[in-house]
Amino acid sequence: MTPEAQRIAIAEACGWRHSGKTLLGHPEEKRATAPGWIGPGSLYRNYLPDYLIDLNAMHGAEKVLTNVDVAAEYSRQLIAIYSVLHPSRPFIETFYWHATAAQRAEALLRTIGKWDDSK
Repeated sequence: MTPEAQRIAIAEACGWRHSGKTLLGHPEEKRATAPGWIGPGSLYRNYLPDYLIDLNAMHGAEKVLTNVDVAAEYSRQLIAIYSVLHPSRPFIETFYWHATAAQRAEALLRTIGKWDDSK
C-alpha cells in the first residue's frame, strides 16, 4: 500500500471521514475552502495524523482494537512483521516496544483486514 493509502485507511478506522471542504483563512476575510477531514469529536483538519512516522498517532490508532481477540491478532501481526526484519533477536525483543510507527501501521491494517498488497 502507498503511505497515503495507509494513512487514510487507518484514519477511517479511527473514525475520521472526508469532509469535502473545510474553512481556511482569517475569520474576517472571505473564507477559502479546501478538502479536509473531520475527526473524532468533530475535529476539522486539512491533513490526517501521520501514522507512519508518529508513534503518538499510532498509540491513538491502537485504541480502536478494543476486542481481546483482535488485540491478540494485532500482537501476532506485529511480531511477524518485526521478526522478519530482525530474525536473530530473541522472541521477547520482537514485541511492541521496538516496533516503528510504520510497522505498527502495517500490523493494524492487516489485523482489521484493510491491508492491500496491490496498492
